[in-house]
Amino acid sequence: MKRKVKAYSCKNITQLTLSILITVVMSLFSILYYSYTSGIIKENIQLSLRNFAVSAQYILNGDDHKQITSSDSQLFKDQVKILSDYKNEVGIYDVYTVIKTSETSTAFVLAAYDAESTFMKPYILTESMKEAFQGEIAVTKEPYRDAFGTFYSGYAPLFDSEGQQVAIVAIDINNAEIEKLRKHILINTLLLWGVGLLISNVAVFFLIRYMSRYFSHIIVNLKSIGEGDFTKVALEPTRIIELNDLGDTVQEMALKIDRLMTIIRTNADELEEKTIHIMSLVRQTNTSSQIISSAVEHMSDAHDHASDYMQDSLKALREGDFQMSTRIDNYRKILESVNQTKDNLEKVLHCLQPMGGNSELENLVEQLFQNYDVFSGNVTTQLISLDQAFERSDQLADIDDKITKDLTAISLGNQLILEAMEQQVIAIKGITEEVACLEEMALGLTHHLKQFHKK
Repeated sequence: MKRKVKAYSCKNITQLTLSILITVVMSLFSILYYSYTSGIIKENIQLSLRNFAVSAQYILNGDDHKQITSSDSQLFKDQVKILSDYKNEVGIYDVYTVIKTSETSTAFVLAAYDAESTFMKPYILTESMKEAFQGEIAVTKEPYRDAFGTFYSGYAPLFDSEGQQVAIVAIDINNAEIEKLRKHILINTLLLWGVGLLISNVAVFFLIRYMSRYFSHIIVNLKSIGEGDFTKVALEPTRIIELNDLGDTVQEMALKIDRLMTIIRTNADELEEKTIHIMSLVRQTNTSSQIISSAVEHMSDAHDHASDYMQDSLKALREGDFQMSTRIDNYRKILESVNQTKDNLEKVLHCLQPMGGNSELENLVEQLFQNYDVFSGNVTTQLISLDQAFERSDQLADIDDKITKDLTAISLGNQLILEAMEQQVIAIKGITEEVACLEEMALGLTHHLKQFHKK
């Protein structure tokens, strides 16, 4: 029993597969885009901090910075104003200066944001600050958090006129602004992902619908071809080259099949007549083979009877107790067997003629017929002599010798004939088997031709 399998529409499977594939691709693209953009933002922040820190070096005077000792002095206020203007100009959170008070701590000096409250206020010494105090420009790789908030910072050394480092200039960018920018990018990325996903799925829907409709037409045309109706095979051209090629192939296939079917219909009657003729020849051959087999059996029986009669006659001749009446009866029976054998041989030769004949067998039969004629003449002479007189014993003895020789020759000839007949019977059996196969094939061909002719 054939198990039923739940089938799904190729249209739905293709649309679902493409939708999943598009969703995965769009998601991966959005993730990569957001990750790449976030990395670019981080690199730009660090580069901007480095540039801001370097530029801040040149807006402050290291000699004036060394002279600041109080937050009430005019010099302090002037330097703070310079930093405040710079902060507002470049749009950063804060710019300030830091001096090193010990190996592990620092202190604020100037600041653009809340300068007076942070003046000389202690602060930690970070790794980036250590690099700046060694005369290098440094930026934080990751945002850090302190009492004022979470920041990215950049540091640059501040020198006096003698080239001595007196402090470091620090630039802070609030991480909240960067997170806000990242959130904005994330929202844009999600919107781009959603719009792209919507457009892609709509495009896939209409494309699959268009192709499904065309393939449905192709299926309808193929069903028409399967039903033998070639008049409905027609496909409209499309804008897709591959679909046009497929449609042209289907139409060309339909035309070729139609031509082939026309040729077959035209020749169907002729093929059916030839098949019937073949079946007739097969039946005739089968009948001939049966006649040959029957004739060979009769010949074999006649040969056996004739041999028995001949052996009895020869035995009687040798022993000298041969009775005249018995001899006459035996001769007559021998003549009947000879005539029956000749009739059977003529039937065999007549049946073999439609199958091409057998030249060797025909030569043997012709020679045997000659021996039969000589033997019949001698036997007839013997019978006449027996009826006329018993005194012609000498002549009878000579004729008996001739008959004995003729019987021996005929027996040998009959043996050769039987051997040839046995070979012919074997061949006829093979022919009969082939004939049966041929008859079965002919019947099958006739059946298919009748079914095809009905269609």
